[in-house]
Amino acid sequence: MHIEAREGKRGNSMNEQADRPVLSVVVPVHNEAECCPEMIRRLSAVLDGTGCASEVIFVDDASTDATFEIIAAAARVDSRIRCIGFSRNMGHQAALACGLESSRGAAVVTMDGDLQHPPELLPEMLRLWREGFEVVNTVRRRDADVGLLKGAASRLFYRVFNSVSDVKLTPNSSDFRLLDRRCVEALLSMREYFRFYRGLVDYIGFRQTVIEFDCPRRFAGERRYTWRKSLKLASSGLFSFSTLALKAPFFLGLLVLAVVTAYGAVSAVLIATGVLKAMPGWASIVVILLLTFGVQLVFMGIIGLYLAKIFLEVKARPLYFVRRSAGFGDKPAGG
Repeated sequence: MHIEAREGKRGNSMNEQADRPVLSVVVPVHNEAECCPEMIRRLSAVLDGTGCASEVIFVDDASTDATFEIIAAAARVDSRIRCIGFSRNMGHQAALACGLESSRGAAVVTMDGDLQHPPELLPEMLRLWREGFEVVNTVRRRDADVGLLKGAASRLFYRVFNSVSDVKLTPNSSDFRLLDRRCVEALLSMREYFRFYRGLVDYIGFRQTVIEFDCPRRFAGERRYTWRKSLKLASSGLFSFSTLALKAPFFLGLLVLAVVTAYGAVSAVLIATGVLKAMPGWASIVVILLLTFGVQLVFMGIIGLYLAKIFLEVKARPLYFVRRSAGFGDKPAGG
């Protein structure tokens, strides 16, 4: 049965290639029932205007509202629309991975479903792709929903990331981008569990360009990316693209060893020559010991964070689980 299935797949490969759309749009959503109708309306209008064959893949990250039902209803009307529903909340990056794996287009655009990534930018992205750019990134000039504290935290993250990683991120970049099919295949070849696509897209190289845009307010509802999710994503990015924290204890240990050795040598000479009658300064010694102990605990914790991520990576668990799908016809979406 498996041999027949593989032979059938090879036999249909030419037909599938002929039916492949020019553009795939991947839209992760979570509890976006209020935004979905307007998102579908605007996106459909833009795709109609491009005049190219296209598909839209919504990835529902286990919404608890009517998000999946709204998209499924639209899929029954518009054959371009598809939807994949997760069995549990797996996160934005996992939803992006699922959408990329399910896409068939020669070019793939990833964007959020809250309309803060304007669909009207798609024609410009397609134009740049046709000019030869294999990655078209976007950078936010202004974000109407980001306050002073959130903006300061974002700038701090990019500054820290770029200082400790060989991969350099453009400040205020987002997961709103166009990828050539070769870039999609390159991203899918990296099977790590902790995905940070802003870093991975820069890591694969290829010919890239940037579009700037003003990020409007959410069309409806509340911001889904909480501080906790933002910190989790930032942590995944830093630990995935930098080993500086693992190297730091070695160099700090050498520095502490040098200071302690010099301190001991000087003290021994002073005592031997009679300059010091006893060993004063016990308080400073206690402080140094406690400081060293605290530094050791900090770095042990950092090593623990790396080990925890390695522990999850080696398990090789699936990145997501599909519960239901819509718009795929007789061929169910895989997970």
